[in-house]
Amino acid sequence: MATILVVDDRPANREVLVTLLAYGGHRLLEAADGQEALAQVRAERPDLVIADILMPTMDGYDFVQRLRAEPDHSATPVIFYTATYLSREAEALARACGVLQVLYKPVEPQAVLEAVAAALAQPALAPAAAAASFEREHAQLVSSTLIHNLDELEISNRRLALLVDLGLELAAERDPRHLLTRSLQATRQLVGARYAAAVILAEDSQSARVFATSGLDAETAGRQEAPRLERGLVAEVLRYRQPVRFPPAPAAKAAASFPPPHPPLASFLGVPIATTSQVYGLLYLVDKVGLAQFDEADARLATLLAAQLAVTYENTHLYAEVQHQAEALEREVLERRRAAAALAASEQRFRALIEKSSDAILLLNAAGRVDYVSPSNERLLGYPAAEAQGRDPLALIHPDERPAVLSRLAELRHRPGAAFTAQYRVRHRGGGWRWIEATVTNLITDPNVQALVFNYHDVSERRAAEATLRQRERRFEALIANIADAILLLSPDGTIEYASPSAARLSG
Repeated sequence: MATILVVDDRPANREVLVTLLAYGGHRLLEAADGQEALAQVRAERPDLVIADILMPTMDGYDFVQRLRAEPDHSATPVIFYTATYLSREAEALARACGVLQVLYKPVEPQAVLEAVAAALAQPALAPAAAAASFEREHAQLVSSTLIHNLDELEISNRRLALLVDLGLELAAERDPRHLLTRSLQATRQLVGARYAAAVILAEDSQSARVFATSGLDAETAGRQEAPRLERGLVAEVLRYRQPVRFPPAPAAKAAASFPPPHPPLASFLGVPIATTSQVYGLLYLVDKVGLAQFDEADARLATLLAAQLAVTYENTHLYAEVQHQAEALEREVLERRRAAAALAASEQRFRALIEKSSDAILLLNAAGRVDYVSPSNERLLGYPAAEAQGRDPLALIHPDERPAVLSRLAELRHRPGAAFTAQYRVRHRGGGWRWIEATVTNLITDPNVQALVFNYHDVSERRAAEATLRQRERRFEALIANIADAILLLSPDGTIEYASPSAARLSG
């Protein structure tokens, strides 16, 4: 296990190296600049130092020069891990300082591990440059690197501003074709391409539904057709969902995707227009401006823009679908409101008929309790609706009629939709018994009712009148039977309709 000091002013860069080297069981130290690193070297005596070049307070070259000037630490191995673009000058000056190796960001993890292993196995290089030469070359390299970094920062700022403007513009865009055209213009400008094009796939994913270009003159653009999707570079982009570049892809693949009249292409970069779940098509750039081919940075930027386009395109379609659903929902809500108004009017008419009817209506649920009783019940039997609610109305039936009524109700419960009519006495709230005639219908299985429906009215007076009439008839018959004279009732045709008992005695 070795002690390794990682020097970088950016915590994220230090974290990458510390995490990688920790797997090897090394003891890791950290410093944010050369001055802090010198203090760590004096205190901890590391076996290896990995340092960035451009850092505040004291850069990597100054750090190594001072390290080599201290007899106790002059042999400490040092590796530079930097992003400077002047690689030849940086390496020459590093060798002059006694740096073993220069690694350029980004670098593969295996390359870092191999460089660390090699550095731990050999001593540091001895400084070879004169002090005056070192100061001159050091100042020149640092100033050139800073100027280059400023230029790159300005370019990055311009790109960032364009990306922000594009993101805001696309977020508000609802027209899919304009969205595609604007994305092509921005991608061509940001990446730097002679022209750009995009293909949106049809539902079958085998043909182009939309094909758009940017950067071609009107006449050339008018002659263009969508590239072949089943072969060549385009097929690889769609199949693997990865950026594809020509070169280094073979020229034959480019020709397979873009036959005449497609303009000849010197370089190509294609990226998928896709989300994590759906491939919508591809975006491709032709002929890198000022260079022979597109690089990895171009591929990353184009992939980012195409992914943004995919999400925005998907959101646009979702927005259209949401609008469609909203319109359908609005129509449905309107229809439901109309239906609810009609139902309310119908219920109001129904309730008015029920509540003003001379007959009473009672709903008996499956548990044998009152769910509803109309106002007429109070007039007929004296029980207000609030008092009757939830009670067992069958308990009010006269004991003489109750068994027969309960038996018929038990039979009725097994016959959905069936009904029967019966007369029976019910106890009045004020005392005494009232005869009612009830028609009971089984609507328990009807989802709109779910009850036994009692439709009843008072027949006490009618039954009293009928009893009086029967009594009078019996008295009349007794009177006639005791009269000595015979009585005959003849119909118009002379037929005898009635003959008193006396007539039978007289006729023998």
